[in-house]
Amino acid sequence: MDTLARLMHGVLEQSSRANNDLVDYYKPIRKDVRGRTIEIQRDSPAYYELLDRFGDGEGGHGWGEVRRNTFGRVNLKLVDGPGNWDTQFTELSQEYPDIFDAEAGAAENVEQALRLYEAETVYENPYGMDLDTAAENAAQELFEAYMDVSYHSSHIPTQPSARTRQK
Repeated sequence: MDTLARLMHGVLEQSSRANNDLVDYYKPIRKDVRGRTIEIQRDSPAYYELLDRFGDGEGGHGWGEVRRNTFGRVNLKLVDGPGNWDTQFTELSQEYPDIFDAEAGAAENVEQALRLYEAETVYENPYGMDLDTAAENAAQELFEAYMDVSYHSSHIPTQPSARTRQK
């Protein structure tokens, strides 16, 4: 029965369908975030917060590492004058209140923006149960169908009946 269950697991695995709902939901939000230039003032609390979270660690001084960790997803720009990160994240929190928080720091909001990229396509089976259970059920049904056919085929008369011979 285990062999049959493994066989059905392989068959059912091929019948799963892709669910892109979450990926599609976040796509315009990712595009909006990626299209904004978020300016961070050098030597500001936000600057050091980002260095600690995405840079070389506690007290790290490598802005290049921050850029590498956010490249292509969040456009961070280091500036000498006042930055705009607080106004950018305030606007984002007004547009997407379930994702961004205007009261949170720069690192927390950048981390939220990076989480948008963690949404992946989910593969679901159309049977409403996990794949292992569906495979076991299909294997059991196939086995029962086989046994039913075996039983009926073993009771087929090999000799013509008296009634058939009279014709």
